Amino acid sequence: MGAVTYVSDFLYNAWTLLRNQILRLRRPQPLYALLDLSGPYPEHRTGRFRWIRQPQSIDDLREQLKQIAGSDAAGVVLTMSSLQAGLASVQSMRAALAGLRRAGKRVVAYVPEADMRTYYLASAADTIVMPEAGALDIAGLRAEMTFFKDALDRLGVAGAFEQMGEYKGAAEPFTRGAMSEAVRESLSAVLDSTFAEAIAETAEARGIEPAALRAAVDRAPLSAAEARSAGLVDGILFEDELPRFLQTPPRLPPVILPWTLARRRLQKPLRWRAGERVIAMIGVRGIIQMGESRNRPPLPIPFLGGSWSGIRCSPASSSPSTRREDRPWPRTSSGARCRASTGRNLWSPILETWPDPVGTTLQSVPAGSSPKPRPSPDRSGSSAANSRCAAWPPGSG
Repeated sequence: MGAVTYVSDFLYNAWTLLRNQILRLRRPQPLYALLDLSGPYPEHRTGRFRWIRQPQSIDDLREQLKQIAGSDAAGVVLTMSSLQAGLASVQSMRAALAGLRRAGKRVVAYVPEADMRTYYLASAADTIVMPEAGALDIAGLRAEMTFFKDALDRLGVAGAFEQMGEYKGAAEPFTRGAMSEAVRESLSAVLDSTFAEAIAETAEARGIEPAALRAAVDRAPLSAAEARSAGLVDGILFEDELPRFLQTPPRLPPVILPWTLARRRLQKPLRWRAGERVIAMIGVRGIIQMGESRNRPPLPIPFLGGSWSGIRCSPASSSPSTRREDRPWPRTSSGARCRASTGRNLWSPILETWPDPVGTTLQSVPAGSSPKPRPSPDRSGSSAANSRCAAWPPGSG
């Protein structure tokens, strides 16, 4: 197998050297790859079927930037429109752009308009430009919740939830018509902390004081001229003026090509796979549910449980399969014991210490009436021992 790898690498590298030399002779102008950053940008692709259209992922962006970093391209031009990625994804994208800059490539962000999230990402570039009619709507961050209690009341449906603490507000959309003060306080604390972090990192990237950036945020929205005077953008120009803006005399203006075309003109690095160490990575994605793992249906809906990652029950008459006999496993109302299938997993510490499984139910009741109280668990263990476990973990029902 090693000899085959050596021969394969030798042939590949011979072809790559020839291809790179031809590209170098055919392209006297610098090359910039044009990447459009729009959409949700999940961490990974969510499906296995290539013919199903998938949104661009952060893994895809990393791979594109890796190819650009290993080529003779001058850099990358980023256009940002309708960016829906979360702040965690934006931070991952900023880190990927920082790696490209460390490789000596220039990163240019072209933003016709930007909110706080988009500008936070654009600040990772060397240069930010926008058209004359552009605007920066960097008015800060926000969070919102949608409440369904009034709609459920009209349908005659009431939710019975067990709230473990004042700030545990996951069930509030189904039990309240407005946000409680405790949940408002916790959301405000998260927003304040995230906003302070975004301000500090953006100000550092732009080389301005955080107080000056906060003052600009308080004045938002800003026109292109106001953004330039505040040091938030570096140039005001249209997209077709970018080649001349990026030109470095005495060289010719660079060529800016979309990724589908630019990838064909990028020089590829050589590879030597023989003797290299490989780390296998297994990704576990999908629904973690009660019961045993089972084969998936034809649709790409993974179910993981049982001996993989779930919880299973044994009859009350049988002894729990655990080496810690001093810590009895919790029982259901029928007396059946619940235990973690894999010995130690995410819920093992909770299963070992929780007195009783906690479930969450939705009851259908007539309009205007109250739901029936949930009966207390029967600890006698006198009912059938084959009953299934209650919903676990708490709140998963």
